[in-house]
Amino acid sequence: MGVRLLSRTTRSVAPTEAGQQLLARLRPALTDIQDAVDHLSGLRDRPGGRVRLLVPRLAGTTVLGPNLAKFAHAYPDVILDITADDSRMDIVAGGFDAVIHFGEYIQKDMIAVRISKDHRAAIVGAPAYFKLHPKPSLGN
Repeated sequence: MGVRLLSRTTRSVAPTEAGQQLLARLRPALTDIQDAVDHLSGLRDRPGGRVRLLVPRLAGTTVLGPNLAKFAHAYPDVILDITADDSRMDIVAGGFDAVIHFGEYIQKDMIAVRISKDHRAAIVGAPAYFKLHPKPSLGN
């Protein structure tokens, strides 16, 4: 800046007249910056904002649905924008923040966090149906 702002001796450092003027002019801005940093630090302990979530219909009813009330109570400042879709769309291209998938559909480059116990698939039907339609063999 070409202006001396500090006077320094071997025992002390003090602002010059120009340094005092600069500090007086910058003090409101520095206070605003400190307030902004303090506000952001407070958000660290209380998440908030919109989260776009992609959920297959089955996962929505078996995993997400039963936990929504607990989540809403624990994180009242989070707005869940949920899309139920069974296709395998690219979540990044679709603008989603996260996706719920069953384990066998998780791609290797995704960061996965378990949110439920394992689910076991079963084929069920009336005994009469299974008498008319025998179990298929793997080779045919």
